Amino acid sequence: MTRVLAGTLFLFCLIVAPARADFAAGAKAYDGGDYATVFAEWKTLAERGDAAAQVALAGMLRAGNGRPVDLVRAAYWYRRSADAGNAVAQMNLGEMYQQGWGIKRDPIKALIWYERAAAQGNDWAIARRDALAKTMTADQRETARSLLRN
Repeated sequence: MTRVLAGTLFLFCLIVAPARADFAAGAKAYDGGDYATVFAEWKTLAERGDAAAQVALAGMLRAGNGRPVDLVRAAYWYRRSADAGNAVAQMNLGEMYQQGWGIKRDPIKALIWYERAAAQGNDWAIARRDALAKTMTADQRETARSLLRN
């Protein structure tokens, strides 16, 4: 049993270590303003399901770092990362729904995503959730609560 566990951990390290190295290489390129390299590094990782790379790529697309702003693609990558449980992506996706940036404005979905990030202790999401909830009807808040339970 110990050999199987050790072998599994070894294989995990072989897979994860290069991914972290690629993310770090992308971060270094970002700091140097080499956005083409960053985008290539992080897009590869994002496509493989790396939630941190997905949120970082979404941020680049949202800000237009080294390429035109693409809010539709930013929302797509935030959604993939948010679905994987990334609190920063959940918070940013909530904001995109609240503002209608790249996706249809939807305060109920915004509240849901803020709540998911808030549940992880994200203070900014807590503040955004509470502020948004004050602008919503009781029916909208209840719909959001109901959808969160399902």
